[in-house]
Amino acid sequence: MDYKVIQEENTPIQVRDWVKANRSKEKHSVIETNSKIYIVVTRGEKRTSGYEIIVKNIDVKETEIHITFQYKDPKPDSLVMQVLAYPLLILEIEKTDKTIVFHILR
Repeated sequence: MDYKVIQEENTPIQVRDWVKANRSKEKHSVIETNSKIYIVVTRGEKRTSGYEIIVKNIDVKETEIHITFQYKDPKPDSLVMQVLAYPLLILEIEKTDKTIVFHILR
């Protein structure tokens, strides 16, 4: 399945509004527009840099699309910046009637 990773500033207003309301929480959502679907995953507020969200797998089934994400944390001995960070991943896919199912690996 084709998808694009999209920066927040390049998304429709309804996606930006959802991110603004939920950035500090660990959540995920599917936001549909007229022609695209946006899959948004947030990790909440973190006290350092180095946190990531990675797409591990997309499995398209007859009536569902299973997307597996992995949360990556900085290694204990890695150099990180002491800043408030809000890890975020936004995927853009073509509109579909299939149900999006989230799987998170921690």
